Amino acid sequence: MRPSERDQILRMDFCMLITQFRPRQIVYVDEVGIQLKCLRRRYGYSKETRAIVERSANLQNASGYNMIGALDHTGICTQRITDGTVDAALFEQFVAEDLVPLLGNFFDSEDRSVVVMDNAAVHSVDRVREMIQAAGAELVMLPPYSPDYNAIEGTRLVVRARRRNSSDVMCVLRH
Repeated sequence: MRPSERDQILRMDFCMLITQFRPRQIVYVDEVGIQLKCLRRRYGYSKETRAIVERSANLQNASGYNMIGALDHTGICTQRITDGTVDAALFEQFVAEDLVPLLGNFFDSEDRSVVVMDNAAVHSVDRVREMIQAAGAELVMLPPYSPDYNAIEGTRLVVRARRRNSSDVMCVLRH
């Protein structure tokens, strides 16, 4: 993404809006994925005269795993790990079963009462907005091309760093 693709006015509007809430009210929601075909190692370290053996599986057609998570002021408050990609039905299920029970009432200024997410197609389903608002919370969508405003995006860096050092994908996503 290039800065020229970002709408600076929408970004400024978002910044002004988000500063009206207390940090404890905000929950950031997003998904992060790991493609299994990226786990193949081409280089390695071996002690003294031991040969380095390339271990590889047929991962060309492997889909991978995704974690849908929610981050509040205390850290990751809920997550769901799934095999394959996240579609609208799965995201709706996550919102209904994992996110909505945690949400507070916006009008009472309760914790986790403002949900922030990007404009991905799976997030833009009317049913998601309805469920969040029925729980008493507000939904705020990020401006287009603004992942830097989503606090949960930082977890991607952690997951990718752990992925480089581990071959256990499920362990990487859980921790």
